[in-house]
Amino acid sequence: MPRGSLLTRDGTILVVIDVQEKLFAKVKEREKIASNICRLIRFAGLLGVPVMMTEQYPKGLGPTIPEIRKLTSEIRPVEKVEFSCLASQEFRRRLDEAEARNLILTGIEAHICVAQTAIEALADGYRVYVVQDAVSSRKLEDKDGEDEGRGSRDSYD
Repeated sequence: MPRGSLLTRDGTILVVIDVQEKLFAKVKEREKIASNICRLIRFAGLLGVPVMMTEQYPKGLGPTIPEIRKLTSEIRPVEKVEFSCLASQEFRRRLDEAEARNLILTGIEAHICVAQTAIEALADGYRVYVVQDAVSSRKLEDKDGEDEGRGSRDSYD
């Protein structure tokens, strides 16, 4: 896809990263973040864009928050113990199955799992879009730190 091309639904997937009960309870701006992620999930459904979810060590951090589970009850989250979603073979398998080349990333924490997923996805040739008002961290400065490496660009490619 040429640089600057508009994002289309073909080859695109929405990835909801680690929005789990125990960690999310400590996240800044959690009501706004949960609302925006739910809005993205509903919009993806309207457009026919597939949605994938991950859970980081669910035995310790709990399940995905109820607001999101209500909208995604048919989706089985990819359970992982790695920070980058792409370190999970199951995650990679599902991306291949969906023929995804464009990743729209949402979730927590912005400076760890979201950032490492974005970095690894870029290295693997994916186009990456991080939705700024649908990612957060326990500390706002950690979220802002994720922004610094990106500059003013709206997408990574």
